[in-house]
Amino acid sequence: MRGVNREEKMGINWLSFVKKKRNLVKEPIKGLTESYVWTDMVTGTVFFLEKEKYKQIYEKGCKKMQECLEQNDIENLEKFLYGQIGIKGEVRFFPYRPYLSEKDIVHKAGMRICDLIQVRTAFLYAVKYPDFSQSSCLEEEKRKIMTEGFTAGFLGGTQKSQELKEIEDLLLQAEREEKNTYPVDILKGGVIKIKEYYLETDRIPEIRGASLLIEKTEEELAELLAKNHIRESMIYAGGGKVLAVVPKGCGEELCERMKKEVQKTTITGQSNFASMETTLEELTRHFPSVVKKMDGILEERQNLRWNFLLQPAVPKEYITGIEEKQNYTEVEESPYVVCDSCRQRIASARLNGREKSLCWSCLKKNINGGRQAKRLALHKYKKYLGNEAEEDVSNEVKYSTIGEIAGLSQGFIGVIYGDANSMGKCIASLKNIVEMKYFSEKVKEVVADVVYESLWKNLPQKDAFEIIAIGGDDIFLLVPGKNAYEIACGLGQKFDTKFEDRKGGKITMSLGVCIVHDNFPVRYSFSIAQKLLKSAKQKAWEETKKGHATGTVDWMVIENDISGADVLEYQRRRMEKKPRKTLRPYTWKQAEAMKTFIFQIKDSKSFAFQMMQSWYQQTKKESELFFEYQVARMKESKKGGRQTAEKIEESLKELKSNFHALSEHGLNLNIGAETYTPWIDAIELWDYLGDKNEKNKS
Repeated sequence: MRGVNREEKMGINWLSFVKKKRNLVKEPIKGLTESYVWTDMVTGTVFFLEKEKYKQIYEKGCKKMQECLEQNDIENLEKFLYGQIGIKGEVRFFPYRPYLSEKDIVHKAGMRICDLIQVRTAFLYAVKYPDFSQSSCLEEEKRKIMTEGFTAGFLGGTQKSQELKEIEDLLLQAEREEKNTYPVDILKGGVIKIKEYYLETDRIPEIRGASLLIEKTEEELAELLAKNHIRESMIYAGGGKVLAVVPKGCGEELCERMKKEVQKTTITGQSNFASMETTLEELTRHFPSVVKKMDGILEERQNLRWNFLLQPAVPKEYITGIEEKQNYTEVEESPYVVCDSCRQRIASARLNGREKSLCWSCLKKNINGGRQAKRLALHKYKKYLGNEAEEDVSNEVKYSTIGEIAGLSQGFIGVIYGDANSMGKCIASLKNIVEMKYFSEKVKEVVADVVYESLWKNLPQKDAFEIIAIGGDDIFLLVPGKNAYEIACGLGQKFDTKFEDRKGGKITMSLGVCIVHDNFPVRYSFSIAQKLLKSAKQKAWEETKKGHATGTVDWMVIENDISGADVLEYQRRRMEKKPRKTLRPYTWKQAEAMKTFIFQIKDSKSFAFQMMQSWYQQTKKESELFFEYQVARMKESKKGGRQTAEKIEESLKELKSNFHALSEHGLNLNIGAETYTPWIDAIELWDYLGDKNEKNKS
């Protein structure tokens, strides 16, 4: 967070924001001299908080810290500072409150208290580690450093060591007299080829289990760091990736341990870790160049890797205790008996009570991805929704298979794959490692929020979904086909809104949506969604070049023949003497315009179908004449024909306006030098606009 011009008149009440109150709007900031005002460093949102309320939260937070210190309870103090302990009242917001300078103003390089505390503690530990690494009281030395890092400057009587003062000067971008550089190792990496790991099979338990194992990997890597050093060394973990700062000379050994931990947790998940020596000066003042160099090392290492996990040697301890109830039986491995799920590896076990032989990897995914895993996903969903979810989201798992979800849409499933745009550019603009930590966590938080909110608003059956991944800036969902378009557009628009105030590079999201029958293999429908996402991203890039950054969506419905369906160039190829076949991909404004257009002509599906057929059967001029003829006939007919014809013309005119088409009359849209037909898009999307459209089918 950084200081803002006090002339700003509008902002969001920070206390209402952290309480996650819905429908927050900007309001006039009354009494600027009585309030702190700051801008969020990632979203650009202007927040304000009354000074008296700020003081109350600060004092309560310091009191809680003092209580933990008096009880010598460093573990609870750590949990409190990272929001991991169940505390009621406003004191729980203390860690997320902006750190303000002693001069009672918003510091030019302000940040959340939890970010400052974690990073300064990690730095302090890395700097002091050589002095006590051989001590017989290693754990006690760690606790001393953690206590200083957690409390110094917040509690009366706590003193900052010289090293901590210099570290804070670096983090706060302050001028400093001392010029110590303090060498450290930075470690970066994580699970790679994650989508391939998810989609080795088409079975939901295995896919769901793979997702949970990736999440578990992050937890295990954090535990590994806590065991060997301190938890604060892990600056960030998300989407299977980690970033850590550790003592000089410790990075490479930790990389090897982390690789083993990934294999232990996932069995066949691949990973790539690397470390290099740098300095605290570089991390805080030249962070972009450090990250660029680090990414180069990771890329070089990844290019040297090969998939050695097709038939991995699995140590026995990786399998023992997959869960307390050993519901599988080992079988004698034979090269002639392959896994019934992935069909890539030799079967090693059989699920008890089922005629199904699995390799160790698929077995672990299956056991971890059962109904209990779905209950965990519902629990996270309900936690976000709060009291609103009590009646509509049950702890019972109603929809645990693709068939059950697709059954709500006449057997069609929607595969949604999304990704934020221009993330590399945004990350390159980050000034230091603290800003990187906050940026990563904020994007991850926003992604989860927009997914849950869009599911809630656009799914009548509130728990009919599968969240395969919402890690980092990625989204991978399975939902009923008829709701997929509105869910995707809803979460994409909301994501863009979260960053609409951001200066110097707006963050937007693009999505690919593939709607197919539930018997279509998930891995293939996902591959189509990937190509649609790539198309949507190209559209987003073109819009950014024009000066108006926006998120985008591309979609496809496959109801019958799938031949060539995944080749967009074939599906959307240019046909001589015909308008372009589709207006896709869309910006959010265009996506809403197409939905509105369909709703406006909901009683004229047969007419729309005729217009679509004319594209296939007639030339451009013939289609235009056919359109004019049919409209004229309707106007001359009785029983409301004129009103229907006028409504179609008016709706088409409105659609053209929203797509910035030049023509006001006629069947097609003229955009620039190209002509497009809207009718193929309309008919394809007609039955997939949610429950509101069910009664409108004709």
